[in-house]
Amino acid sequence: MAKARRPHLRSVRLTDGEDDVGLNVREQLFMLISQVAYYRERKLEAEVARLGVSLQLWRCMVVIHRIVDCSMSDLSRFGLADRTTLTRSVDQLVARGLVERYVSPEDRRLVLLQLTADGERLFTGAIQLTFQVNGEILTRAAPFDQLQLANLLENVLSGLLPDSDDLEDVINFGRPRPAPTQ
Repeated sequence: MAKARRPHLRSVRLTDGEDDVGLNVREQLFMLISQVAYYRERKLEAEVARLGVSLQLWRCMVVIHRIVDCSMSDLSRFGLADRTTLTRSVDQLVARGLVERYVSPEDRRLVLLQLTADGERLFTGAIQLTFQVNGEILTRAAPFDQLQLANLLENVLSGLLPDSDDLEDVINFGRPRPAPTQ
């Protein structure tokens, strides 16, 4: 089998006037983050498809499971998709009997979401597949390195979310950060 052709690279003009054929460290970091996310999603998509759910529907289920009384705003914030896409996804989940909508007892204008019993059963199977995929991906990274990478990514994220409350909310998936153990 023939080896794939390697693309020719163009030089990039750096600020100091020198040409660089490769990526600098900052560009490489974001390229690697994108590549890891892309290939993990492809692998995870194949696994959850065995259970009859797409990755987009799976993401919605994760958020709905995680957040008690999940609103569409919560789903949009933590589901990493626009509201139009999420509305279609929730409609599909409701039609399949995996999610139910209900009205908030405190604010009758607010529609909330929760997994049904069938949704919880599917979630239980799919979360095990997710843990398995994540474990396979991280086999070459020692636990200490994983922790360091998580801390580094939190610091990078703080540059995108300068409001400390927003940052904490995103990092902790809408839950308060646990108190440090002594």
